[in-house]
Amino acid sequence: VYSISFLDFDLFKINKYHSVFQLREKDNPEILLTKDLEFHIINLNKLIKPDSEFESWLYALKNGHLLEGEEMSTLVKKNPKLKKVFKEYKDYT
Repeated sequence: VYSISFLDFDLFKINKYHSVFQLREKDNPEILLTKDLEFHIINLNKLIKPDSEFESWLYALKNGHLLEGEEMSTLVKKNPKLKKVFKEYKDYT
């Protein structure tokens, strides 16, 4: 089971935009209850510049309604699949 939560606020005082939590034994954290249960927290406010394909998807999710011109072209060059996303978004709005 995977839980993925997208946040637009700081839940934790860390600089990472993606945190993963698992269930571990309190006194022996090296003991993992199961590897099949994870909680992913993605803080979109902490994503500054997209460098990977995953980050470009997150950046488009957060800023898609604001992206135009060169910035949109740069994202599409990094991740060609986003071209269809932006087209669908424009058709929808």
